[in-house]
Amino acid sequence: MFDPGTSDSLTISFDLTIGGESSFDYLKVYWVDADTNYTASTSTTYYADRTYSNNVLFTNHSTYYFLNLVSGTQNFSVTIPNVANSMKKLVFVWKNDSSSGAQPGAVIDNVLIQQVWAGEPPQPCDAPTALAVNNITQTSADFTWNGTATSYEVRLNENAAETVTTTSKSFTDLTANTTYTAYVRAVCENDNSEWVSITFTTLEAEPVIEPPTVATLAATEVTYSAATLNGIVAAGSEAITAQGFMYKATAAADWTTVAATGETMTATINGLTAETAYEYKAFATTESGTIEGEVMSFTTTIAPIVAPTVTTLEATEITHESATLNGTIAAGSEEISAQGFMYKAAAAAEWTSVSAIGETMTATISGLTAETSYEYKAFATTASGTVEGEVMIFTTLASSGLNSAEGAVATMTVYPNPASERAIIAVSGVESGAKIVVSDMQGRIILSDNMTSETYELSVANMTSGVYYIRVIDGVSIHTQKLIVE
Repeated sequence: MFDPGTSDSLTISFDLTIGGESSFDYLKVYWVDADTNYTASTSTTYYADRTYSNNVLFTNHSTYYFLNLVSGTQNFSVTIPNVANSMKKLVFVWKNDSSSGAQPGAVIDNVLIQQVWAGEPPQPCDAPTALAVNNITQTSADFTWNGTATSYEVRLNENAAETVTTTSKSFTDLTANTTYTAYVRAVCENDNSEWVSITFTTLEAEPVIEPPTVATLAATEVTYSAATLNGIVAAGSEAITAQGFMYKATAAADWTTVAATGETMTATINGLTAETAYEYKAFATTESGTIEGEVMSFTTTIAPIVAPTVTTLEATEITHESATLNGTIAAGSEEISAQGFMYKAAAAAEWTSVSAIGETMTATISGLTAETSYEYKAFATTASGTVEGEVMIFTTLASSGLNSAEGAVATMTVYPNPASERAIIAVSGVESGAKIVVSDMQGRIILSDNMTSETYELSVANMTSGVYYIRVIDGVSIHTQKLIVE
């Protein structure tokens, strides 16, 4: 295959020694385009047939288009017009019918193709030099060279050539770890230089990193202050260094992270605000970065109403016409708008309310009827309604006051008060067989004992610090005093 260049014409010559037989054994010489292919055939007018004349360069027969029966060795030469820069093939075809004939068959030597110019031939076209390939990656490379031509033809492997006007060419879309040959030749005014080449190999492909698969699932067990987040994580090609969930109130800017383990992840978050929209997403972190699942949302429910806790305690300082009511209140989730006690004579139908304040409430009621049973109960009112404590009962004393059987006025003294180890309860003017009862602020009986004399020594060393009620009860009266234990 030949590139004839840009000359005006070509001289094709060769030396030939040939025998053969008449018109049966002969040589045919063709000058054809590079893509011409001759295929053997038995038809009358195929390329080896003596009558086939297309593109035949030589004949020494008066009728047919071939060479044979030449005496000695002779030089055959022909000058033909040149089609510039068109690839050509010089084809020799020997035909032999395997019968008689003169030897030798055909001997060809000194084949020569020369460019012929009508005027002065062009100056030589120098091939590029200093070929180099730099910046080689898995998929690209930069090809450079030195030269003085104004344009060049460049090709990679056997691909089609491309014309460039610089001394460089970048190759892209290459395959990793593959060897390539880069070719270049100078394009001159009337000719091209020979092709020159350099070989290079692209880099090995980097390992493919498969990220983890992260899926965010619907939240469950959503309440007014908590929710359970759910998700799935499937490991990729790298170790997972952290995984879990990110969440925030929808209106907030910053995410809060909570860790979770396993392929099927769950995490319960607390301390949420009731009736609020939240966003959340599962995540998994590897050396290459963090993969996040779809952002999903939930809304917390309405906070339940927690009622206040109301406790009715035992009444104290009961006389024939008054009593002190006691109770405690622990607030719930709603603001308390009213609190205190309700009381009535046990036989009555209507309750009377009296206000009181504080978590530990007291209220003294008066105008009571002597020797009468009364019912009472603590209460607290919120926007949702009124919560009442247990109904308790006390009975007012006789109107004669705290008199003994002999008519002396009863007295009661407690000392020291406050006390830390012991307290002395001294009484006078009470009926024989009186009982002493000690209770705490919740009405729980701490001690109940009979008084055998007018003084009683009470040990308080094992009692919890606080306020206690000391009551002395005989057949006709009840007398109460407070004792503070330190």
